[in-house]
Amino acid sequence: MPFGDAGSIVLARYTGDGYWYEGVVGDLRRVVYADGTSEDLGMDALRPGGIATGLRVEVRPHGGGTPEPGSVLRRVEHGVEVQLDSGTARWSGLGDVRIAP
Repeated sequence: MPFGDAGSIVLARYTGDGYWYEGVVGDLRRVVYADGTSEDLGMDALRPGGIATGLRVEVRPHGGGTPEPGSVLRRVEHGVEVQLDSGTARWSGLGDVRIAP
């Protein structure tokens, strides 16, 4: 499937905060994020692929708070295990994972 076509998995720069999140392209470049929100974006706000092993990310802590930096250890469907810079590893859903601008 060509990059940017409906159904392709992308990293999309969310206009609300400038961070990159995984999403799926819908009709007319409408991106639907893992947390269920969506917005229309131009090609300049899309990157091919999604959250993958080895990628540097920030993870929103359970219950809120300041996102914690780390690296993706592995991915299973809609969840990732992240090795946090604090030394602990934890699982998180894709809706709580972002990439810094």
